[in-house]
Amino acid sequence: ETASCDLGPCATECEMSAWGDWGSCDASCGGGSQSRTRTVIDSHGFTCPSLTESGSCNNQLCDIDCQVSTWSAYGGCSVSCGGGTQTRTRTVTTAQQANGAACPTLSESSDCNTQVCDVDCVVDSWDAYSECTLECGGGVQTRTRDVITQPVGNGAACPVLSETDTCNTHVCPVDCEVSEWTETECTESCGSGTITRTRYVEVAQAGTGEACPSPLSETIDCNTQPCVTSCEVTEWSEWSECSTSCGDGTSGRFREVTQEPENADPCPPLTSVVSCNLGVCPADCEVSEWTEWTDCSHSCGGGSRNRERSVLVPAAGGGASCPLLEDSETCNDVVCDVDCDQGVWSEWTSCSGSCDVGTQTRSRSTLSQASGNGIACGPSTDEQSCTLPACGGEAEPQDCIVNDWGEWGHCDCDTASVERSRTLTMATNGGEPCDPSTPLSESTNCPVCPPVDCVPSEWSEWSSCDCLSFSPVSRTRTLTPAMYGGNCVDDSTSETQECQLNC
Repeated sequence: ETASCDLGPCATECEMSAWGDWGSCDASCGGGSQSRTRTVIDSHGFTCPSLTESGSCNNQLCDIDCQVSTWSAYGGCSVSCGGGTQTRTRTVTTAQQANGAACPTLSESSDCNTQVCDVDCVVDSWDAYSECTLECGGGVQTRTRDVITQPVGNGAACPVLSETDTCNTHVCPVDCEVSEWTETECTESCGSGTITRTRYVEVAQAGTGEACPSPLSETIDCNTQPCVTSCEVTEWSEWSECSTSCGDGTSGRFREVTQEPENADPCPPLTSVVSCNLGVCPADCEVSEWTEWTDCSHSCGGGSRNRERSVLVPAAGGGASCPLLEDSETCNDVVCDVDCDQGVWSEWTSCSGSCDVGTQTRSRSTLSQASGNGIACGPSTDEQSCTLPACGGEAEPQDCIVNDWGEWGHCDCDTASVERSRTLTMATNGGEPCDPSTPLSESTNCPVCPPVDCVPSEWSEWSSCDCLSFSPVSRTRTLTPAMYGGNCVDDSTSETQECQLNC
């Protein structure tokens, strides 16, 4: 069965959108165009009209500047000289429009033929020629003329006012001159070559001058010595095995001559030998005989003397080590002769007692006792009488007493002098006083002090032996220097010897 339906009224045309905005104008003046567009919403089966539309815009006139052609050439001058005028023109190629720049002037005039009218130059006749500049070889002589009327405008210019001519053209006599010789390198380095030397003419001979020498080129021999051929040898061979199994041996190598020398140095050595060592061979140490004993270090009081021996063959490869290389012993142990050394006397003590005669004493110390056959010490105390007031009555005047000189003191070996002194017993009871200028001490030269020899200390221990470097070992001692002409039999303070370890 069929039923009807209602879809509304049918469309009668294409359905379009509204026009869009106009686009930009394609010209700013003088008339341009612009366009706008629309779109199809539904054609409904109909043909749709145009979707674009154009229209004019900016139709006002454009501003155009006037343009003119280039100037034409100037026309003919109104006069030929003395000052005239000439004209040139140009045309409009683009007319001015709207607010464009106006056209410039289209014609202009200029002065022409302003030069004075032409007057030709007028000159006088030639003067006589001057003397010739050279006596031979071609000189010159000159003549001149003056201007009577100067030219004006394009009038004929003045002709030459000066002219020269040759004179004395006969050849002057000129001697030939040549350069120094110049040489080439020798053509061969040996076996005879040649050297060519040449010279050239610097000034050619002329007239009756001296002719050039001959020859201008010559050849001489050079490097006439025979050529040398050096000796050539092969590379060294490998080293041979060592000639010994221990200790010092030799190893050799050789090379051969591949080209004999000719007029040259002889060939270098063809064999070479060097020392080789495959380890130390066992060897016992060997030493020399003892030297004589040295002088004793002291003349008395106990000194020392030394002797030594040296290593002839050091121990090696586990051989027996070396014995002691130094020996010492005591000597001159007798007691030295030394005089007793005593100090200076003290001052006298006060007089003892109450009247008549008393006593006073003084003393001195012993610095060192005599030894050997030295001078023995003197007394260490001394006593003398002194006067006191009389007993039971008035004391008598007692004048100053200058006491006797004391013993000479110990000799000072540094200054070679010795001193002694004395004292005064002062005046009492109105006696004559002591003279203040009375000397209380005096000195004199003393015999030269006995010589004292230098005294060395005991040697230190030997330094450690280094089994890596086998450097020598050393030991040291100190030395008390000799005095008063004493001797130093052995003043060494250090000594070294070979390391004795069997490393």
